[in-house]
Amino acid sequence: MTGGGMSPLPRRCPLAAAPAEIACPDRACRAEAAAALPREGPERALVLALRFVAAAAETGDAACFDAAFAEAEAAFGPRDGALVVARSAALLRAARREGVALLLLLPPCRSLSADEADLVAALTALRSGRPIAARDRLPQALRLALADLAVPVRHRSLGPFETTDWTRSELEAAQFPAVLS
Repeated sequence: MTGGGMSPLPRRCPLAAAPAEIACPDRACRAEAAAALPREGPERALVLALRFVAAAAETGDAACFDAAFAEAEAAFGPRDGALVVARSAALLRAARREGVALLLLLPPCRSLSADEADLVAALTALRSGRPIAARDRLPQALRLALADLAVPVRHRSLGPFETTDWTRSELEAAQFPAVLS
């Protein structure tokens, strides 16, 4: 514990500090790499958020969620970063519910699995307004979760969005009564 009754210092996600025999880039990945993880940009942050959320689900360790939030908030800001993490979790839950097995590599890996490369391609298409190429292969719930995940990223790339720019009728139509009071 830190002084003054504050919460303990955050720990690292255990899978982010994986043993050398399974960690990348120094050792070969357990799966064949389909592409390289982008060095920067929204795609990198999305993949890392997905990986950390998957690691949290696998280990039950809250430090993995902390790492997911840290990556997403650094890339998209606190509001949209939180949405990215929540929607990453929703995407993984939809995949599990639909019986779609996604191979996500460990957070420190510099490569993308084929599944991760497909997700990045689908998210890139959605962000630019193009249809998902693999649409016919994906269940509806997974397509919807992908579309939801693309929203905060698309909005962030358009610049800051201020709720003060909304008119009262737009707020009422959007059903945000707490903002109106």
